[in-house]
Amino acid sequence: MTERRAVILFTRIPYPGHTKTRLMPYYTPVQCAELHSCFLRDIHRNLQGIDADLFIYYAEPGDPDNLVQIFGRQMDKPSGGWKYGRGRVVYRRQSGEDLGERMYAAMEEVFREGYDHCVLTGTDLPDLTKGIFDDAFTRLETHDAVLGPTRDGGYYLIGSNAPQHIFFEDQVYGGSTVFENTAAAILDHGLSLSLAEVLSDVDTRKDLIHRLDRRRKNPEAPFSHTDRFILQHVKISVIVPVCNEENMIRNIQKELQRTFASCEVIFVDGKSTDGTLSRIDPEMMILNSEKGRARQMNLGAEEASGDILFFLHCDSKLPAHPQREIRHVYAEHLAGCFRIGFPTRRFLMLTNSILSNRRARNEGIMFGDQGIFIDRRLFFKMGEFPDIPLMEDYQFSLNLKRHGISNGVAHEKIISSDRRYPRSTKGTLRLMKKMYDMRQMYLHGADPGKLAKMYKDIR
Repeated sequence: MTERRAVILFTRIPYPGHTKTRLMPYYTPVQCAELHSCFLRDIHRNLQGIDADLFIYYAEPGDPDNLVQIFGRQMDKPSGGWKYGRGRVVYRRQSGEDLGERMYAAMEEVFREGYDHCVLTGTDLPDLTKGIFDDAFTRLETHDAVLGPTRDGGYYLIGSNAPQHIFFEDQVYGGSTVFENTAAAILDHGLSLSLAEVLSDVDTRKDLIHRLDRRRKNPEAPFSHTDRFILQHVKISVIVPVCNEENMIRNIQKELQRTFASCEVIFVDGKSTDGTLSRIDPEMMILNSEKGRARQMNLGAEEASGDILFFLHCDSKLPAHPQREIRHVYAEHLAGCFRIGFPTRRFLMLTNSILSNRRARNEGIMFGDQGIFIDRRLFFKMGEFPDIPLMEDYQFSLNLKRHGISNGVAHEKIISSDRRYPRSTKGTLRLMKKMYDMRQMYLHGADPGKLAKMYKDIR
């Protein structure tokens, strides 16, 4: 006679303010509910073809039809037909005072309907696959119980061949000893236990970012619903160092309001003596710093809350969708920049932009006027921008290269002001050569302070 298998999925209905609450206020309540829906969609996709019936035990508030829209009424049949069960999906409301009582009640109810093996899981792991459950059912053929431990001391899966109240008695959930206590209770009652692989829940902001880290190691893999959501909502902080920029400050504010209205924007002033500060919107974050672009940007980074730090010059014009560009690069690289262009058709300036873009793409050298963006953890791991009066961006790029960190280059361009360049062809050529010579001098040990004196302040 064919044995009957059941998978019990314990979940809340994706309802704002009642699910994924540990991720608030990093995400809004609505975003937390959207993320939970992504978890469920990934689990549903991964469970297709499993040789078991699926029982979804849900907790309110919320409309259960939201779950039906994800899981449907019946799972897709595998090519060979159903070996166990009928591939049906059953929806039931959880019952019981605490989590342990509710899990036991669900398993007891399912076993009462004639199932031989039952595996119960939650929804904190969007990577639950058919293989994980197949493995758990295989273990139940030779053991009384199976547990899937998580790295935080809990478990993501528990399975049995019969209802066992001792699995859930006197248990405090949410702590770091849940797995240990449950395993001890099973063994103390003379039952045999098999352990599935150890996995990590996705509960915190750190967990979300680590998922993207793991994905970068396998860039060819298709995006899951969860990973796509995380990438689209990873927090960006824009850091703009300013000093005596009263003629430029309003333009960059308009640019940022157009493209980064939902992000944290930080202006770091380096002791301006003109009207710069009075022209910055008082609702924006303003920090006061000693003059020096490296010091200003480092202070902004230290106060920023985003996972991606975007360092932007005040005289830049952003492309239409810079956030999308940054996230696209961040999917594969922890650091990157934009291509650069200039608001002129002069041949030498076009040549200048071509050389800069090629240098960023082929040599990994990024300069500040290209809009450097970088993972927050990596920025501080690299020791921030070196506190030197010039070449801080150049040295930072060199530091990344020495540590084997490759940068990405966005497809779109930042249009950078050409106000530093003379209008004449000869003047432009002289300045381009001077900049090249200064980089070579720096590489050969020239004092950045002396180089800074050669680099005329145009403001």
